[in-house]
Amino acid sequence: MLKRAVWGLAAGLVLAALAGGFTPLTSSGVEAADIVWHGYTLNRIYQPQGGPTRFRTDRISLSAAAQIDPKLSAYVEVYYHPFVPAAGPAEPYRIYLESAYTDIKMNPGTLRVGKGRRMAFAITPSYPNRKTTNYGIFSEAFTQDRAQGIQYFVDSKHYEAGVAVVTGMRIGNRAIGDVTLDGTNLVKNLADRDVPHDINETLQIEGKYGLILKNGAKLGITGAFGHLDQSDLDFLNAEFKSNTHTSKTHDRYGVYAVWPSGNYVLQGQYMLAETSDIDHSGWEITAGYQPKGMKPKFFARYAGVDMDVAPTSNQYTWDKRQISLSVVKPLRPSVWLQLEHERNMEDPGCGAEDVRDDITLLELFTGF
Repeated sequence: MLKRAVWGLAAGLVLAALAGGFTPLTSSGVEAADIVWHGYTLNRIYQPQGGPTRFRTDRISLSAAAQIDPKLSAYVEVYYHPFVPAAGPAEPYRIYLESAYTDIKMNPGTLRVGKGRRMAFAITPSYPNRKTTNYGIFSEAFTQDRAQGIQYFVDSKHYEAGVAVVTGMRIGNRAIGDVTLDGTNLVKNLADRDVPHDINETLQIEGKYGLILKNGAKLGITGAFGHLDQSDLDFLNAEFKSNTHTSKTHDRYGVYAVWPSGNYVLQGQYMLAETSDIDHSGWEITAGYQPKGMKPKFFARYAGVDMDVAPTSNQYTWDKRQISLSVVKPLRPSVWLQLEHERNMEDPGCGAEDVRDDITLLELFTGF
């Protein structure tokens, strides 16, 4: 009954927006739209701890934006990761659909239908928000992957808010220290994932509300609530073997804050999570110096992931800490160099050896 009510409300919002006075179609039945193409490349030199220095083209992004009507726009973006094997478990991420959505203006906010970043949950980890080029262990665990569904969000002078009904996130992992995709120098971290080739069979509801103060500071609360499906439970029972996991609970709830002051910024977030009968949490604090123009920018982040289970040789059970240091030197408005170091610290259980998974990278970002 709840699902029917939610989807009925969402469908009503879409229909109301589409009936809200858009320009009629042309006689050919096709509305003319100006399409703007954009792209960028990430080229990186990596120095993994204990491993050889390597260069790779990390990502190529191509996107198209169309303003169909004053109230209606569309956006599509595709990532190409040339280092990912053309066959194997990671193949679906070689060419990855990052976004494919339609935006409908509905005062005071925007209704988004399709796939894209999670606008109604926590601090959306876009480049301007996350500061570092790598996402970090908090975002990798909770906010990095994309949502598919219906989102409504508002970003006004005095508050920001959002609510969404989306396909449930898969339970999986992201590897800390991952460079080679061969299992070397990495530690598995429990994560909410968008898995293109394995769509979750459940829905989840997400939301956030944040007050915005006169100086631009934000103080907010957020949550995401859904259910695991059988594939999620199979994954947990294969990876966490201390007991059988039958609960389908999949809840996240937390707080976030952003405090700008001139060229400086301080932001943080904290998340409590329940995944079946596994309790875990994550947090991060980021401080930055970000002057305008071509001056260098500096960022530092301290983050942690805590597992409320007894640590074993299983990497998922380890508590983790990460220090990220990043320096950005703009060369042009859409071209910059970024030097970044991640110090990764884990607490292995049962005498397991420490993993040498620190990473240093030098990146050239080129937007066009």
